[in-house]
Amino acid sequence: FIHSNLALLDIPSIFFSLLALLSVLKKKYLLVGIFLGLALLNKESALLFLFIILSFLLRRKTHSLKILLILVITFLTFIIPLTFYDQIYKPRFIFQGKEWIINNALDHVYFIYVYSSTLTMDLLKEPNKGNFAWNWIIPSLEPFEPMGYYYEEVKEDNKIIAYISWVGMGNLPIWWSFWFSFPFSLYNVIFKKGKDMDYLTLSWISLSYFPFLYLSYFANRIVYPFYFLNTIPILTLALPYYMSSLLKDDLKFHLFMSIYSIFALFFFLYYFPYKIVI
Repeated sequence: FIHSNLALLDIPSIFFSLLALLSVLKKKYLLVGIFLGLALLNKESALLFLFIILSFLLRRKTHSLKILLILVITFLTFIIPLTFYDQIYKPRFIFQGKEWIINNALDHVYFIYVYSSTLTMDLLKEPNKGNFAWNWIIPSLEPFEPMGYYYEEVKEDNKIIAYISWVGMGNLPIWWSFWFSFPFSLYNVIFKKGKDMDYLTLSWISLSYFPFLYLSYFANRIVYPFYFLNTIPILTLALPYYMSSLLKDDLKFHLFMSIYSIFALFFFLYYFPYKIVI
């Protein structure tokens, strides 16, 4: 909610990534590459969706030339506009005691890599529970603290009468559905003839979440809860998909999904970002 309100980079990146996935289903491989390139131009984490799509295409035994087309178009869609931008604006940064002058997309990507590799937990004096990736999916009555974006003072006659607290918090009932959808997809892939949805769910969750779990636990890197946004779309699709296979009766299925949706709605309203604090 916060990220879409503020038009932060994750939302347009996920938007184009989802368009790329939709194009895969429609077998529009040229569009797949274009949308992936646009997603990468918004945020480099869209690279995760490239791997998700590649794993899905390999599962479907897509012809190697079509996969090559996607890779080439993605590369060109990303590299050409970024190089134009760097050539026109020539971004300059002072980092690690030296000046960086970026002239092309390769320099730009290298700077992102060097800069991000320094973002370790040692830089945080008081880490939030949400800075540890495993806390994103662990059900708890005391979840991690919402991320504060800013507080706005409300004044009347030059007197502060209230504060509007603008914070970001994931809808954890949806996040915690990881423990239902991931094992279900894993079981179907290993012990049954998994369908496309099973492989998509398994690869999507694995490739969009587990890398951050690795970075958080083994590489001591700073991660933030909103990194989990890349996983949210498949969780919202997988829960009703797998629940429908358990609850064959339509009435029971719709009753469960209605109760679950109400629970998620109340959670959202409780953490609604526009809080007035007197």
